[in-house]
Amino acid sequence: MKKFFLILLAMLPLAGMAQTKGTLSVSTHFQSDHNFISMARNDIMYMTCVEPMWHERFYYSGGLGVNYRFENQFEISSGIRYSKKREEFNGYPYYIGFCGTVDYTLVAAPPLTRHYVEVPVLARYYFLPGKFKLHVESGWMGSYRFDEQQASVNRWMLSAQSGVGANIFLNRWQFGLGVNYRLQFDLGERNNFFEVNPHVFGFEFKTAFSLNR
Repeated sequence: MKKFFLILLAMLPLAGMAQTKGTLSVSTHFQSDHNFISMARNDIMYMTCVEPMWHERFYYSGGLGVNYRFENQFEISSGIRYSKKREEFNGYPYYIGFCGTVDYTLVAAPPLTRHYVEVPVLARYYFLPGKFKLHVESGWMGSYRFDEQQASVNRWMLSAQSGVGANIFLNRWQFGLGVNYRLQFDLGERNNFFEVNPHVFGFEFKTAFSLNR
């Protein structure tokens, strides 16, 4: 987490150093999270039941943000979010479950659902003049798992994120759709049984309201 806090401290003074007036806004974010790349350990793929067999098939992140956009269309943002993540069996054959139908049973390791609070530090750049703009973004996400299940030993996670999207600005309002990729790194001792998939693809909807213009 030291890197995360250093990045945060380095970026926050930028708003105060700006020589031109920018736009301060508050925002809401909602994102569906998908693991399109399966986990592998030692080049072995570990089976899980197909998604329709689980109650918890939908994983997501959502929360509030604060954004500062300079007149050159460069924006920095942070905030706080809640994230529900899927944690999968990583290959040790101790906790094996069964799922399927009466006629077909698949041996598998059921995934777990984990709950995180997250703080993003993101930089975004907008293209095109006028009300409709495209953007690219990159940054970091610090995550803390607050549920009490103890199958996994790691509570802290640091993620690198990058993405693209489209936005429309209407008076003080902004509405945006984006697609991003996040690479997640557990911090601390390696887990022996379950692990969060490091690859996450997100489809994000953002709304923002300008506070100063």
